[in-house]
Amino acid sequence: MRNPKPCKACKLHRKRCAWSCSNTRTCERCSSLDIECIQSDECSELLDEGIDFKAQDGYEEVQTWSHDVDRLHSDLLELQSKKDDLERFMSMARMQQQQEQRLQQTKQQQQPEWQLSIVNGFLQLETPIQTIQELNQFTQASIQYLSPFAGLFKQEPLCFDSTSVSTALGLGVLLQRTLISRPRKKPFSMIDYSNTDTNSTHGSAAPPAFLDYRAIMEYIIPPYLEHYNTVLGLVHAPTFLKHYRSLDNPLESLVVLAVCIDALSSCPHIVTYTAMQRRIIIEDLYNKYKELLFELYEDPTRKLEVIISTSLVEGYLTDTLLRPFESRRLVYVAILICAELEKEEHEMDRVERVLFQRHHAYLEMCTRAFDMFFDDKVNFSVPEKMRVLEVLDDEPEKTKQFTRLYNHIFALIGAPYISTIMGKVNTIMYGQPCELLLEDVLQYEPYVLDWWKSLPDEMRICEDPFDPMAYKLVEKKLPPLQLFPFIALHLLTGVLTSSILQPRVVPSSINAISENVIQAVRERLKTFALNASNVLIHSLKANWDISSCDAPTFSFSIIATALYSLERLGHCTDIPFPLDLLLMMKGDFNNKRILLLPDQEVPSSSSVVASFLQNPDPSLVDLYEQYPLPGLAMLSDILMTSFTQLEQQHLNATT
Repeated sequence: MRNPKPCKACKLHRKRCAWSCSNTRTCERCSSLDIECIQSDECSELLDEGIDFKAQDGYEEVQTWSHDVDRLHSDLLELQSKKDDLERFMSMARMQQQQEQRLQQTKQQQQPEWQLSIVNGFLQLETPIQTIQELNQFTQASIQYLSPFAGLFKQEPLCFDSTSVSTALGLGVLLQRTLISRPRKKPFSMIDYSNTDTNSTHGSAAPPAFLDYRAIMEYIIPPYLEHYNTVLGLVHAPTFLKHYRSLDNPLESLVVLAVCIDALSSCPHIVTYTAMQRRIIIEDLYNKYKELLFELYEDPTRKLEVIISTSLVEGYLTDTLLRPFESRRLVYVAILICAELEKEEHEMDRVERVLFQRHHAYLEMCTRAFDMFFDDKVNFSVPEKMRVLEVLDDEPEKTKQFTRLYNHIFALIGAPYISTIMGKVNTIMYGQPCELLLEDVLQYEPYVLDWWKSLPDEMRICEDPFDPMAYKLVEKKLPPLQLFPFIALHLLTGVLTSSILQPRVVPSSINAISENVIQAVRERLKTFALNASNVLIHSLKANWDISSCDAPTFSFSIIATALYSLERLGHCTDIPFPLDLLLMMKGDFNNKRILLLPDQEVPSSSSVVASFLQNPDPSLVDLYEQYPLPGLAMLSDILMTSFTQLEQQHLNATT
């Protein structure tokens, strides 16, 4: 029953103040939060009587103890900071030692000599450079020996043109950006699902009130934890299962609701529900989730639950429902809570601390993606907290392996050099040119090779990952520990090298590097791009068994990057288009249509991709709202259109 005089807490937060018949001294809200319930009239009477609460016995002692606790917290934070500084120092020392060893090896090798002169205040190379090998040698020598005199060099960046907006990698972001001007659509609960098939082995598409959620959870949670979660490690299975099994009503747990939402939206290959069944179930779960989430925002003891659950539902909102703005709001609130919880991190047990680290890092990366989507702020750097993720002793061995792999991969993509160059190249995907120094381009191969050689022996499947025949290695059944670093390297290489295949060269009389050298660099980039496509497509065909339930999101990344590389190579009229690779990937994709739910594929006759590229009308995106899972429909449209465009592009070139 509603209290005619709301208590102090409910009145302050403008919440409904309800009292149970069995307890007329504490409202339901204060009882659930386990706080003292002070009625408005009692509070007023105490104030009217002029009682000085500070004068109560023990007040001064409590204040003293409070100051002591604050001081201890400060000391602990200082010790933790010193520990972090020491670890960073040791890491830098190891890196410096490795660099010195490489430098010593370089000095031991025979180096050519170059004649230099200063003309009009500029350092000019007199010795002509004829080959790409000579250019690489001179670049490395100039970096090593002439860096203090960088001011003597005339830096003239090269402009790399973009042929068009990339359908495979750029269009998805542009479609997301159009959502800013779309009117808010009616809730899905208003959509008529009376004709939905209700004959399902594991569930029903009947209205949510008649669903057996305990049976649904028993069906979807085990495979989610066994397959999908072992790759990402966002849920600690033993702790979660203990919590789940202790609940009388799992619908009252924020994390359980979030896990179910993530399982139904991210793992189409794990369960047999149709798209409509998934959407009906998820929509009802998400409504329950939001009600509980807004309550827990005000509970200072449940911060970690809010952070974990926000990470788990972010993909559903952004990628499945195409509601990036709603997702962005939840993520930013969770980031603020992370900042508060960092001060309490020393009070957590090990499981809580490791989960907090992983989810904090995940949310940070989400904010980077949102900044890129909506504000054109490109930041490819990896937060410090994400570079070394910890593992737990009782986690599956696969989770430990993937976590170690992520640490090595983050060390590569989070490096300042890679972050800077990828931030510039990013504009080419959206049809805009970029500028790079030739030196930056030439540094890529030796930089990545240094990273490759720094990997443990058990993670390297070969000595030279750029060997044109290295793609044959992935035809073997390789464990993730060996396959993933190789794929990550070629994902990065495929995006970078295929983006800069169209240099705009303006010869200069004071530039000792001839146009022939620029052309030689371009030939090298084409080789890298073609080799990366070869590796990715063969990896997808031979080593990526999607039916084994291992993270299909990675397969989408492989397909999209390979399509992007082939798309850019197709605009190079001076090389034959690798039609065999395209047909191989298309055949493999068609054989594994389990990647996409059958009833979410947009027919080619209804595709909006071509129309959107010519006229970016926000209303075109409404097509995807006709499907229960709009994000999967958009992804289907983009991938199938990319295949069609590449085949048509090749046909036009041959005729």
